[in-house]
Amino acid sequence: LGNIFGRGNGDDGDGAEMEAASATPFWDEGITGKGQVVAVSDSGLDTDNCYFWDSEREVSKDDVGTVDMENRKVVQYFTYADDLDEDGHGTHCAAIIAGHKSVDGKTETDGMADGIAKDAKVAFFDLGRWGPLSQAGRKASTTIPADKGQVLDVGASVGAKIHSASWGGRGGSYNQMARQFDQLLHLDPDMLLVVAAGNTGYDGYKGEFDVPQSMLSPAISKNVLSVGASNAPGNGDGIDVIAYFSSRGPTPYDSIGPHVIAPGNEIESAGASPTEMGECDSANVLKGGTSMACPAVAGTAALARQYFMDGFSPTGEMTEGDQFTPSAYLLKAVLINGGQAMSGVDNVSFKKPSQPYDSNQGFGRVSLLQSLPLRGQNWINALVKDREVVEDGATMTYEVTIDTENRCTMTEMRATLVWVDPPGTDGCTKCLINDLDLLVTETESSKMYFPNGRRSPDTDNNVERVIVTTPKHGDKFTISVTATNLDREEQEFALIVTGCITYEGDRADLGTPLAGSRSTNSGSTKLTGSLMVAAVALLTSLSLVMKD
Repeated sequence: LGNIFGRGNGDDGDGAEMEAASATPFWDEGITGKGQVVAVSDSGLDTDNCYFWDSEREVSKDDVGTVDMENRKVVQYFTYADDLDEDGHGTHCAAIIAGHKSVDGKTETDGMADGIAKDAKVAFFDLGRWGPLSQAGRKASTTIPADKGQVLDVGASVGAKIHSASWGGRGGSYNQMARQFDQLLHLDPDMLLVVAAGNTGYDGYKGEFDVPQSMLSPAISKNVLSVGASNAPGNGDGIDVIAYFSSRGPTPYDSIGPHVIAPGNEIESAGASPTEMGECDSANVLKGGTSMACPAVAGTAALARQYFMDGFSPTGEMTEGDQFTPSAYLLKAVLINGGQAMSGVDNVSFKKPSQPYDSNQGFGRVSLLQSLPLRGQNWINALVKDREVVEDGATMTYEVTIDTENRCTMTEMRATLVWVDPPGTDGCTKCLINDLDLLVTETESSKMYFPNGRRSPDTDNNVERVIVTTPKHGDKFTISVTATNLDREEQEFALIVTGCITYEGDRADLGTPLAGSRSTNSGSTKLTGSLMVAAVALLTSLSLVMKD
């Protein structure tokens, strides 16, 4: 868990003691997923595993979407395919998000496989069909509705605005599935669909590593949050390297993919035992794949959503009157903004270099403590703008000033812009419809910073990030969002800016510097680790495996 939340204890390498986050900083501040429902579509869910079991309320499993919000963990189970999980894939993934151990089905305790958003609840859509238990040689199959809206509508009916999908199909072109999900998410901009990128970065038949454009659909959709996998702690070079199997970008229309990375190789989580009741840690299993990385990010998104809904923004402390419901594109911006650079790809016998924005890591490894201010756990500040509206041809600007004469420990300034784009046409190779442009300008020198590692505006992505690596105290920056070309009169967007910043209306109190302390780079695992590993530590071993 420490590497997902962001954690670290000790000194900065030179003996200077620093304030450091705990292994589970967001949990420590009461951000555990409480009040959130996360939808999961997968092979099935073993609802009487101790990480989901409610001994007092039986889960209603049917194809009409019966809801029981009083159930301890599973508030809805839609039996589109069947009502069990023999494969174990769905149980494993759901527990990574929201599993919480209860041996008696009533009293919750700390467990080896507690999920990242352990107090969230689950709405489940069963996609996995098996032959009868008595049938020899029975096989599993995944059944996806022709109407993709049916998948999202089930969880949405119980307030699930985050959906985890560790499945997909052929993604060699911007196909009908990708287009359908882009259309659905465009119509419901509060729904965040988190999708596993796929496990086809390695072609076992050809013995070929680093297979380009190997992401599955709907991970190639513009409006989803696509997730690749890194190794887990203790596996090879650990979380700083991408797993060899993780599917590679770019998308068929040359946008960045996967968007983010999370631990997904050898992750421990709950197992499925359909013939047992109340099975617990002895049934836990290790799995590996982007299927495991995906729910880790979905669980992290649930924590971020609770953060805003409980009023932690903008001060980093729960404040009455600051509560609001974030859009899905704000959550996407938050998770991408804090992404940490990966050092390379672990191709088993050799390590391949990788850098941010490339086809291996996208925007990097999720790290929630690098994404959001949390007083007592980190010392950064954030400017958050949600549901902003810019008219076609117009520019909106935001001014920030660097202030390092306090406890702030972030040496970078980051700005991330995200919007929901209308669907492209089937087979499009230039699929962006509404083009917004992010530009960061240093006021005194007029130096311009373009997004996504480019030297000019980005015309391919509806996600744009700028990192200013070494701003100085007193530097002033203008962050501009321009509606360069729209197919309508206006476009909504979300923007987050983080760093040692101040701005008009800023209410954050970063205090005075600690004696002997100094700023550290946001990528330093000495101060915060990556968000996903934090989840892993909490689970003891949040080993994930994906689309098998």
